[in-house]
Amino acid sequence: MSRTSSLMILFALSMVGASLAQSEPMEPWTVDDVVRQEGGGGMAVSPDGRWACWLKTVCDEDKDRYVRRLFLTDLESGKSRQLVFGEAGVSGPRWSPDGKRIGYLTSRKPDGAKESAKGSQVWVLRLDGGEPRAVTKVKGGVRAFQWRNDDELIITARERDTAAERVDEKRKDKSVVFEDEDRFRDQAVRLFRVELGDDGGAGKLRRITKNRDRIGAFEVSPGGQYVVYVRTVSPHSRADGREPPRVFVRDIDAGAEHELFGERRNRPGRFVWQRNARMLFASVPHSTVDGENSASVQHVYAVSPSTGAAKQIALDWERGAGGSLCGLRGGFATLLRDGVTYRAARYTLTMAGWKRELLTGTHAARLFALSASPGSDRVVYVTGAADDPDHWCSATLDGAALKDEHEFHRPNGGWKKRRIARREIVTWKGANGDDVEGILYFPNGYAEGNKYPLIAMPHGGPHGADLDRFSQRYAYLPQFYSQRGAFCLFINYHGSAAYGLAWGESIKGRYYELEVEDILSGIDAQVKAGRVDTDQLGLIGWSNGAILSIACLTHADVYAKSYDFTFKACAPGAGDVNWTSDYGNCAFGARFDDYYLGGPPWAIPDVYLKKSPLFFVNKVTTPTLIFFGDKDTAVPTEQGYQWYRALQQTGKAPVRFVLFPGQPHGLNKPSYRRRKMDEELRWFGQHLFNMTASAPRLDDASPLAHALAAAEYARRGAAYGNEEKGVLVPETVAVGGLQVGRFEVTRAQWGAVFADYTIDDGTENLPIVGVSIQQARDYVKRLSDRTGVKWRLPTTKEHKALPRGPEENTLDWWIGFKPAPEDARHFTAKAASVRSEGGMPPLLATVGTRKPGTRKIGSKTLRFHDVGGNAAEWVVGDDGMPQLVGPTAFTATDDRAARARALPAYAGVRVVRDG
Repeated sequence: MSRTSSLMILFALSMVGASLAQSEPMEPWTVDDVVRQEGGGGMAVSPDGRWACWLKTVCDEDKDRYVRRLFLTDLESGKSRQLVFGEAGVSGPRWSPDGKRIGYLTSRKPDGAKESAKGSQVWVLRLDGGEPRAVTKVKGGVRAFQWRNDDELIITARERDTAAERVDEKRKDKSVVFEDEDRFRDQAVRLFRVELGDDGGAGKLRRITKNRDRIGAFEVSPGGQYVVYVRTVSPHSRADGREPPRVFVRDIDAGAEHELFGERRNRPGRFVWQRNARMLFASVPHSTVDGENSASVQHVYAVSPSTGAAKQIALDWERGAGGSLCGLRGGFATLLRDGVTYRAARYTLTMAGWKRELLTGTHAARLFALSASPGSDRVVYVTGAADDPDHWCSATLDGAALKDEHEFHRPNGGWKKRRIARREIVTWKGANGDDVEGILYFPNGYAEGNKYPLIAMPHGGPHGADLDRFSQRYAYLPQFYSQRGAFCLFINYHGSAAYGLAWGESIKGRYYELEVEDILSGIDAQVKAGRVDTDQLGLIGWSNGAILSIACLTHADVYAKSYDFTFKACAPGAGDVNWTSDYGNCAFGARFDDYYLGGPPWAIPDVYLKKSPLFFVNKVTTPTLIFFGDKDTAVPTEQGYQWYRALQQTGKAPVRFVLFPGQPHGLNKPSYRRRKMDEELRWFGQHLFNMTASAPRLDDASPLAHALAAAEYARRGAAYGNEEKGVLVPETVAVGGLQVGRFEVTRAQWGAVFADYTIDDGTENLPIVGVSIQQARDYVKRLSDRTGVKWRLPTTKEHKALPRGPEENTLDWWIGFKPAPEDARHFTAKAASVRSEGGMPPLLATVGTRKPGTRKIGSKTLRFHDVGGNAAEWVVGDDGMPQLVGPTAFTATDDRAARARALPAYAGVRVVRDG
């Protein structure tokens, strides 16, 4: 059982980084990087192995949400394209057996429909053309689906509303009977067949099962003869685990079925079929006491679908399976737990029994997810490291060898322009003298012999583990703190997964007793290595990571007496402090607390008192920032109120409590993720890094922000620019490894190079215009010769990358709208009669008059003026030929034209400095 399970998604690719070895200048990490990052998952490989469909999670800030989009990648060329558009998101993509269609779930309303069934429905998209169509119309929505064959689906869905529900709806009665056995049975979730109609519309629904409970996971066999499924049999199951789920394999047409693993309490939750459907592989948790699977290792069983007989497969791996499980010809492949990494292995049934072969290949030792084509030898996988971006790769599996390995996608572009912290896999002696493994992120600019702050970041779970895989999410921000000059230590403490059964079960009935010492001894190991300033220590964690962070403040003197550290800041997100109230309020409190504390509070009240930080709040002097969603049932929200009030009343430490409305155990809105990170970075900046508390934030796009920035623009007297070797030169701004002119070259700057050029008073800051390409080249050459620094014209690509302002000086601005081409000609004729200063062309404005285009780089806002208007600008194309790019003050923007029209009379210059 994991308190962070809601945050973890198989094949989650949401956090990636960039390699240390980069030629391009690095830009600092920003909160927007984390908020807006691309996530990925749901990878499904086509039967012929040529294609992969997958889901890209994108940030929709306008609607304050994250939404998943369906993409298709050609695994041979690596080219990807989006398949489905619209407001609604997509989930669960699956290929039809013939590979010609993709089915998926979405809540999209069918085009032209006045009404549609609520909830997600199955839609099918033909790859040879045509619009996707909804093939189900189930009230309440479809929970999950799989293809049985090319003409039929298997789905899980609720039965029709009961009479009692109809009465409640009529009465507008929304009251709830908690864990109501009758309502649980009445709202049964069952298996249904959906026969696809010839017209592509909604198909006929046929009931397969008549269970009076809830079917969750299921897998249909290749060929469609069998389905294996899991039934949750009690509304109390999540809370106490007393009634384990029941597992059945069913011959769909014959109706015969066998119950699987009925003789044991630990039941499988994950299945995969052998390709010929003669065998089913089930991943089953194993624990010392059957049924106590809060900590376990995963074993794999081979099941006969025709008899229901199950036999354990000898994995020959003490730490068990984890991660992916893929059906192959003659067996399966899986990822084996191995601390901070996995070992990928193929298991094949031979005459002598099951044979294990560890995968070989360039990436074989560093796989974090694996998926296989159902009809070919093609596999796709994720590889990388904590200091290397995720790579999505494809290969063929020849026996146990990965061949023809190649990358086909890199989420977020690999964060090529972000500096990724150096990391080391570290071990130290923890509780009981055992070796503890962790990941240490180094501060940027680390120099041996210097001492730096350190922030311990224990993971959630507790039966989870930190992997040597890049991750940068709102709950844990190692890159930000490395950027600020701190070490970050991730600790796979006692009770973590990935280190075998004894390690996972070591904290059963002993919560806090080993983990706190593991964390503090890990800090101490770095202190003894001469790396850490003990006056600058912090704690950050979410869920169980928050629980342990708080325990380090309240229980270190009990469970880690050898260490006496003072922490300057702590940021617990969704962490418990009172185990008695957790028992009844947590959705799985009875199961969790019975296991880790040793029983219920009425049986061992002294233990609950002894291990609840709430009753030791007087020890806490560390400034504490608390986060909670107000709909959290994994760690009940009331825990946050209790800890805040206790700290506020004792008054020994600053405390701040940030509550996120409508949020469960994890934050799922961009605005809340941004707020969490802003609050935490500010808190640690003030209390750990001794930074001055920030003033009220001024919007970078506000007129006042622009005015304040403009007051700092370089000037010499009335003229814009800097003076170098007696020459007035354009001010430049560093962006993307370049130094680019903030403004178009002004008349005063031009006159500083061409002595015979005359300037009327008051026009020195108008852009120079009417410049030929030869004159532009002559200007940058003379400027280079006079200053001893190389100046040049920008390339087309460089100019295109510069930010445009919201109100550029174009004809659009002057007339108040974007005109059609015919209207534009009429208005330019009128504009020609406008008198201008100093004989300059009409409507031309002093540089910097309009709002700038901006780009955020870390905490800095870069400002460029008139990139999309005022004067046209000379650039150098990819072919080396000059181009004049517009628009100008006298021309309208026209995004439907092949190229903006630029008039020679408005031809100006913007420069790039190369030294």
